[in-house]
Amino acid sequence: MTVDGRFALPLASLSGELAIFAERFLRARGNLKAMERVTDLSYQALRARLDEVVAALGGEVEERRPSPGEAVLERLRAGEISAGEALALLRGETPAAPDQTDKEGDEIES
Repeated sequence: MTVDGRFALPLASLSGELAIFAERFLRARGNLKAMERVTDLSYQALRARLDEVVAALGGEVEERRPSPGEAVLERLRAGEISAGEALALLRGETPAAPDQTDKEGDEIES
């Protein structure tokens, strides 16, 4: 039996790094948490890499809005809030007024 024709192999068009990621993703049966355990990448980094694969294959990638926790950590990284304020926000508490904490986020005694 012979099969003739032109067949598209979309995965073959991926760059080396993305092809390796796609293979690992398939071997992990699409489980990013499992991949997180065997790679040195965070879930967010793996999710971004998966979005790159989808885009490279011509798929639509929906714009991802950060979770509330991610937004707090981003504000901390940007220096907009102190570590103490970030911790309070992550705990669901109202952070102390800025003049009541030092740069490390420790409360200053009055």
